Amino acid sequence: MTAEEHNRTIGILHLVYGGFHLLTLLAIFGFMIAIGVAGAVGGPRDAFPAVIMIVFAAVFILFASIFTIPSFVGGYALLKKKEWAKVASIIAAIFEATGFPLGTALCVYSLWFMFGDMGKSLYDRGYHPPRPDPMLLTNPDREVPFRTATKSADMSGSAIPRKEPPDWR
Repeated sequence: MTAEEHNRTIGILHLVYGGFHLLTLLAIFGFMIAIGVAGAVGGPRDAFPAVIMIVFAAVFILFASIFTIPSFVGGYALLKKKEWAKVASIIAAIFEATGFPLGTALCVYSLWFMFGDMGKSLYDRGYHPPRPDPMLLTNPDREVPFRTATKSADMSGSAIPRKEPPDWR
């Protein structure tokens, strides 16, 4: 697979994982609300446990969203190839690592791609994987010239000639 295909696959998998997480979240939330409403049927005296259950469900939704939102943000950023997609994908992968086994597998795949050469070539500006010198591959006995800067006044043999800074006075 190419880097573009890996990027697209990971973006889709982040969105799918977030979707499954959201569906599970909504099912549990609906179940908690149903229990709370069923408890309130007895009248005003039984309403207190229903309120507690609804408050508990709201807190549950808040904390579960913290684990769901990064998956959607990371998937969107990867599919749109945003500049911040690498960071968003890494954050999403860390949150998904807690969901064994699918979340952990997606985390490993995301981190493998983002920290590998393919991910770096897509998202790190100025990074280019090292390419071997073709002359060294065809002739391994070839001597590679190596020049160092000398401290002599004429700078003969220097790779980079020394320039004096301008006088700003």
